[in-house]
Amino acid sequence: MALVSHPSRLQGDELDTPSTEKSIAENYSVSYRGKSVQIAKLMLRERLAARDVLESALEDGNFTSIAGGEAAVRKMLRALSYAIGPNTDRKKALQWRTLAILAADVQVDWTDGKGDRHAFRSQIADLSQWREWIEREMQRLSDIVFEKSMGKINMVPEVLVSRARLTYLRQSRGRYWCTAAGAKPVIDDVGGKRRPLSIFVWIPKEGSGKFPPCLGAAHVARPERATRNAILTIVYSSEERMQKVGGWASPGGAGILHEFWHNVENAMRRMLGFKGFVPSNHSDEHFNMLKAEYREQGLTPPGVRYDALLCSYPTWRMCHTLAQATEHSHARKSKKRYRIKAYIDGSCTLVLKNGSACWHNHRGAVPGRHGGHNYPTYINGKSWRPKWPENRRDGEVQSETLRTHSLEVPPAAKTAKIISRAKGARDRRGRRIVDAEVAFGVLKIHFRDMGHGASWYDITVQVE
Repeated sequence: MALVSHPSRLQGDELDTPSTEKSIAENYSVSYRGKSVQIAKLMLRERLAARDVLESALEDGNFTSIAGGEAAVRKMLRALSYAIGPNTDRKKALQWRTLAILAADVQVDWTDGKGDRHAFRSQIADLSQWREWIEREMQRLSDIVFEKSMGKINMVPEVLVSRARLTYLRQSRGRYWCTAAGAKPVIDDVGGKRRPLSIFVWIPKEGSGKFPPCLGAAHVARPERATRNAILTIVYSSEERMQKVGGWASPGGAGILHEFWHNVENAMRRMLGFKGFVPSNHSDEHFNMLKAEYREQGLTPPGVRYDALLCSYPTWRMCHTLAQATEHSHARKSKKRYRIKAYIDGSCTLVLKNGSACWHNHRGAVPGRHGGHNYPTYINGKSWRPKWPENRRDGEVQSETLRTHSLEVPPAAKTAKIISRAKGARDRRGRRIVDAEVAFGVLKIHFRDMGHGASWYDITVQVE
């Protein structure tokens, strides 16, 4: 993917943190090397190091060493963002590749609540004009997101026109919407070998016949095979709204900025497996909570919720992981193997990502601790005795994180399979009790020991 840099069309070529906000942030204290340190006393490289450690804690959900837990980490990261200042170089941001596709041929038959049948046929007199409108609104969205994310995200839109016929809209309770299956012919028609993070399909509402009543002006669908594992956004637009500059992309949050936040939510939850708190852009309670955090820190509360949301999420570490997956999406898939040996009782998951390993115990004794033992977990022959919060021995709990570069998971890996079962993987009835999944550089190995007591498992997982 080409790294395209566009000047901001909202507030000039550079983003800036107001000097008062920056000075307030520098007086805030953050956790650094086990101590609470005022940001002003940290050099830039130390601020970046502190940010990386705090972002790692946020991703792992391991806040045992930080008073105040997740909210405290979020506030420290916010203060560091203001103190460090925004990134102004789009080439250093996550290049959020986006396809924006105009569905030029829409032919939909539908039935209203009275049982009467209708036929809608799109009629676009000037395809180049529609393409120009979409390019304008998508570039506005890119500028807005880059500014509000403090330079973490640079959306790189590519606008295409599809003449493949779109015919299928799903119906429920008198409302219609386009699904991934409905959009697939349009995507396949012009998508080629592209593997974007997001796809926006624009559906014109003008034509012969009446356009069916929709669930809303736009909506988002989670990534799936029909969308090439990209997050799908469907936009239903009239010509009148397209003619207005900012009719779909405005800093206030209406239109596709609202939908883009749902893209961010999907990327964090479904692509990266983030389990922490993600504010909803539909919740005034969440926005008021974030504004209260700003006040507690002495910072000016944002008037628009997306200033608070995109400032916090995704983190720089999340952007880095998504960038790796994007950059390697067309590369030849590399195979990598991991041999895991562990003493398991009950249900648990080993998560490998970003050069780290962490146990998530769900039921039964934590790995290695059944019967009063303290057996290590072996990963590729190296032993590791994980520590547990408050020395927990069982139940729902997450271990400390082991960090080593040897545990990097290829970002382009799409499949994970058990290739060696030295011991374990299936029970006596042949039921699978160990399986694995991988996506966007995150490998999850699930163990389900259903028998009485604990057992040693010795397996090898291959990702590619």
